[in-house]
Amino acid sequence: MADEGRKRDLEARLTRWRGLALALGGVAILAAGAAALLATRGGGPGDEIDLAALEDPDVRAEVVNRLVSESTGVFDSFPDGDVAHVLLPDLEDRATGDVRVSSNAIGLRERDWRTPKPAGLVRVVLLGDSFVHGNGIAADERAGAFLEGYLRERKGAAAEVECLHVGVAAWNIRAECAFLRRQLSLLEPDLVVHVTVANDLDDNYVVRGFGVLADPGPASSGSGAIVATAHPWSMGFQADSWLEAGLDYESRSRYAAAGDAMLRLAGAVEERGGRYLALFFWPDALPVVAERVAGRLEPDQVAYVPAMLRRREWVVSKQDRHWNRAANEAVARMLYALIEARGLLPGLSLSPWDQAAEAAERLHEAGRRESEEEAPVLRGRSVRGRIDFASLDGAAAAQVHGGVDREGRVSPYASTILASPGAGRLVLRGSHLKRPELVGHARLFLDEVEVGRLPLGGGAAFDESYAIPASLADRAHLSVRLVADDWAYRGENLRRNAVLRLALVELVP
Repeated sequence: MADEGRKRDLEARLTRWRGLALALGGVAILAAGAAALLATRGGGPGDEIDLAALEDPDVRAEVVNRLVSESTGVFDSFPDGDVAHVLLPDLEDRATGDVRVSSNAIGLRERDWRTPKPAGLVRVVLLGDSFVHGNGIAADERAGAFLEGYLRERKGAAAEVECLHVGVAAWNIRAECAFLRRQLSLLEPDLVVHVTVANDLDDNYVVRGFGVLADPGPASSGSGAIVATAHPWSMGFQADSWLEAGLDYESRSRYAAAGDAMLRLAGAVEERGGRYLALFFWPDALPVVAERVAGRLEPDQVAYVPAMLRRREWVVSKQDRHWNRAANEAVARMLYALIEARGLLPGLSLSPWDQAAEAAERLHEAGRRESEEEAPVLRGRSVRGRIDFASLDGAAAAQVHGGVDREGRVSPYASTILASPGAGRLVLRGSHLKRPELVGHARLFLDEVEVGRLPLGGGAAFDESYAIPASLADRAHLSVRLVADDWAYRGENLRRNAVLRLALVELVP
């Protein structure tokens, strides 16, 4: 009878919690500490919150389980602005596209691991985004699963080996490094293999409602829209932006920040006695990332994957360009060869393996050669000195890094690239929004230099001209960036932000 009474009480408390959680926005409330809202006395409006509910682990666990089971998405927010999102915890065989995904207690597509790390265990962590998470493939088809088997078969000692996948779709380098670095003393990796890919300069995503990724809000990232390599696709053009090219301030500063984060993580790993290996898969920009990021690491901390791994035989499908099983297996063999040759796991007595050495020669050496050639992102196209939103084409759309839509509506942060040889002035034309609630200004930057301010609101047209500072006169490309003090909601569901509308951005003599 006591058990039945407890069950009924639990059910009543869960029912009240579910309604509150739905109103407030989802599972992440619990992770952030809002389990204090779990139980109320009496259940009526204005009733006092019972903080003692936090002491009931059964209730907390059941709340998470039920909210996860009732969610249609697979993502949860994470209480670190750098990381922003993980998977929902404890997913069990949840359908996502053509595969099914399970997650551990902290929201990763991986088994729960032991902390502290047991004595004698050699732990390898594969860190990254959707390529490590394994979009489009089964969990046991990922590189770490193959690598774990190879190491166990050839370790030549009694040590136990495990390879853990610490990766979530849509993470960027900043998120990856932050998530791992801030738990290093808990995870204690002997080797970190950091898989970085071409969209890792993009803004990170947050989670909307129950499990769906969304653009970051201005408060969390300074942007009301994603700055991303694929931004022109959102404008209706089949083109990538110039974000990977390293030509302007927006690109260079993101490469610098990524390199800083990777150096900090590598240093922290090695200070604790581990090793760090960065694996770069940037098919269109490998020479750029080699110069701006890989060149800052030690040679033994760097490996390359060639563009061939985006061919049809190596990817999930024509629509899904993530690595398939065959590509993951090949990368795992390459990693084994690099680990053995460079002594990256001194706790293991690894034996040479011809197939792994062949994979390293075929992949890493091909990637290394590509890193010394001209970057494909720079071939066959050029940056113009003008973006006319009234007659936008794919080439002009590619010059928008993010924050401006096809109609020229500007978000709280917007960034474009323009060619600047011989230019002396910046011309900006457009119109203010007729939204009286807007206050403040949009600050206008050329690269890192603020050159002017546009007032927000009022509805009037503007036609402004700004001198290019002497300190920027010799730069071949400039970032034109707008950073707003305020913004107005727009759209039927008020989930887009706008500060003004651009008609023309141009550099002139």
